[in-house]
Amino acid sequence: MVTSFFLPYIFGSVMIAVDICEYIETKKASAVTLSEGLALTALFIAINLPANFIGTVFGYKMAPIETPTKQSRMPREPPKGLPWFLNFHLMSIISGCVPIFVIGFELYQILVCIKGSTYIYLLYWSFYVGFIVFLVVVAQISIMQQYLLMCYEEYRWWWRCWALGAAPGVFGFLVVGNYCLLALTATQYTTVIVYAAILGLLCFCLSLMSGTVALLSSFLFNLHIFKQTKRED
Repeated sequence: MVTSFFLPYIFGSVMIAVDICEYIETKKASAVTLSEGLALTALFIAINLPANFIGTVFGYKMAPIETPTKQSRMPREPPKGLPWFLNFHLMSIISGCVPIFVIGFELYQILVCIKGSTYIYLLYWSFYVGFIVFLVVVAQISIMQQYLLMCYEEYRWWWRCWALGAAPGVFGFLVVGNYCLLALTATQYTTVIVYAAILGLLCFCLSLMSGTVALLSSFLFNLHIFKQTKRED
């Protein structure tokens, strides 16, 4: 429920700020007009809110996830120190760079098509292929680092997995922003503001999605590992 209100609020606030900046320079606002804003608000009230309430009702009626082993109420003492290759900053760089580098060719094709290439039809296939490959790589990296954490008995993995999974959004913003600064020739500062705002919103959504995929992948991996362990016992 919090996400259903939090994300549209961020989008609306950013678009209003972009409109204000554009109005100051050009005396007209075209990022989101009044009619488009009202239409988006109507869609949010008519579709998003009922869908969230219905999903909440079905979620409460579903049976809770049962873990294969019993949890102790007394938390274990966390490990005093992790090895250097499990350092959070190093893992965030790896988790952010590797998925972006893997889909680098697809990302380049998307940017070229957006810039005005005659091969615009390649945009769709590049997007689909890059999207699938991106999710698979994020899940694999999350499972790998989760297995290493389990080997060192580090049980505080929830937010760590989500943060490492969300790192590609940050690195994607830096990569695409650098490309646009070098390739685009903007004559007005509002053009840069609009581009940066849209890019920031897209990368923010990408971080939320990839972080969720990483967290769910690690959780399902834990369930599978502990089920196998219980069978062997």
